[in-house]
Amino acid sequence: MWTPSIEGIHSQMDVGEKELELIAEARMGNREAFEWLACRYRAAMRAVAGTVLKGELVEDAVQDGFITAFRSLKQLQDPTKFGPWLAAIVRNRARRLSREGINTHLSIHEMDRQLQAAPEAGAVAMSNIIQEAIERLPTLMAQCIRLYYGEQYSVGQIATYLELPATTVKWNLHAGRAALRQKLGPAFENEKW
Repeated sequence: MWTPSIEGIHSQMDVGEKELELIAEARMGNREAFEWLACRYRAAMRAVAGTVLKGELVEDAVQDGFITAFRSLKQLQDPTKFGPWLAAIVRNRARRLSREGINTHLSIHEMDRQLQAAPEAGAVAMSNIIQEAIERLPTLMAQCIRLYYGEQYSVGQIATYLELPATTVKWNLHAGRAALRQKLGPAFENEKW
């Protein structure tokens, strides 16, 4: 079996020959091959789940999605579409967790309490406020923002992963930044994104 390096796993977003080999091996039940795939896609899947959930629930949805995907690999019709197929599974798992009535959002009062508790809590609360604002963006825009700023994906990598033209990704990043500036108010108007 071919054993990829961690650098090789994260260097590209497109499905190459080596990744197709890993997918084929995982479809035959090779857990090690699937672990490499999970490693390669974990950050992107966190971004997908993060459009629906936040906090520890994001990781729960990702892990649940990986388990479901491993069990369902034989249903994958086109191995070159592994990323979008996996993203659909993770998104559905995140939605299921959200529907189960788990409160995933901080109230304004809770954020206020955190801001006043201590200086360190202020930074945490500010991060929560920014995450809340991102969650209120349209799904595609939030995905682009999370992948670009949170996971450090390039525009090209995001375009490949989401199967969109690069111009659409750029527009969503531009519109997302403008929407965040407007939602977050004067304190962020001069923020260089």
